[in-house]
Amino acid sequence: MNLFSKWIMPFFFAMALFSGNHLIAAAEPFNSNVKDCIENRDLCSEEEPADVGETDAKAEAEMEQVGIGFLDVFRMIAALAFVVALLYFLLRFINKKSRSYQENQTVLHLGGTALGGNRSVQVIKVGERVLVLGVGEDVSLLKEIDDKKERDKLLTRYEEQTDMMMQPSDIFNRIKASMTERKKQSGGPSDFKQEFERKIADLKKSREQAVQDLTDREQKKNE
Repeated sequence: MNLFSKWIMPFFFAMALFSGNHLIAAAEPFNSNVKDCIENRDLCSEEEPADVGETDAKAEAEMEQVGIGFLDVFRMIAALAFVVALLYFLLRFINKKSRSYQENQTVLHLGGTALGGNRSVQVIKVGERVLVLGVGEDVSLLKEIDDKKERDKLLTRYEEQTDMMMQPSDIFNRIKASMTERKKQSGGPSDFKQEFERKIADLKKSREQAVQDLTDREQKKNE
């Protein structure tokens, strides 16, 4: 029942949402045969063609009915919101699965900070113990957190940070930052041109400085 409510119901909701209204047209059946038409011409008399103006008016009215209405716009917005919500809950489901997998591991990395000089402080969870390690040329135990409240606080903060990483806004920000970083690394023709012009200017300045130094030396020798 839990699987049905999580996946089957949203699937049928999406199918009902994306399915549009289909118009079905049926022609009136013609029950008379040729003999009846010959004997009673009034039954099979052809209708007179409609006027051109009346035909154009009907065509314009049909075109107006075919246009997109408020209901269609509402369906599009609802479908988009449903897809975004489905992706969000799917990411949260994957996050919970990965978290449960990490909790089953013996060693769990809770966080750390760099101190410079290839040295850092790391906090890890080994079984039910939370250890603070100093990492440099070797690994040394700095402290073991024995206080249960402090240990639970660290674990709660780790779970909150993991949940925040799966927020839609954070995902979009990460994608945007990744694209910006790629642009910076790849660079463009304008960046290369600016760098080239800067190098040329530095080279010209150094050459002028060398010529000036040589001129000053010659003047000192003549004096």
